[in-house]
Amino acid sequence: MPSRVAFNASDNVVHCTFEGVVSAVELARAVAAAVQACETHACSRILTDCTDMLVGHSLGDLYDTVTSTATAPRASRMALREAVILPTDTEAIESVQFWQTAASNRGIDVRLFHTRSEGEAWLNTGRDARPQP
Repeated sequence: MPSRVAFNASDNVVHCTFEGVVSAVELARAVAAAVQACETHACSRILTDCTDMLVGHSLGDLYDTVTSTATAPRASRMALREAVILPTDTEAIESVQFWQTAASNRGIDVRLFHTRSEGEAWLNTGRDARPQP
């Protein structure tokens, strides 16, 4: 399966991982699962690792997924923040950059990072971050 979504209680973050070719259907399913996990666990932070992602969807598919996510009642009231770890594939990088722009234009705070530790650090600053011991 090209995606995994899981809530991590220790850092209060939904973790999403994309690997291999990600179809439009898989993209939409994973994004919906991540938003649902945020709602279920009362968190607004998502860490998405796209390091090994390959594109199997179009920019139109990305736009449609962002639009349906941003207009869903539960997403609009959660003030979602997503840290995305950039993929290594050039075409996938362009796809992720488009995702950031489209999501940001819809009010979802998406930032791109080269490393997981950079993304985690950004997510741990701001709303609903749990204090570090």
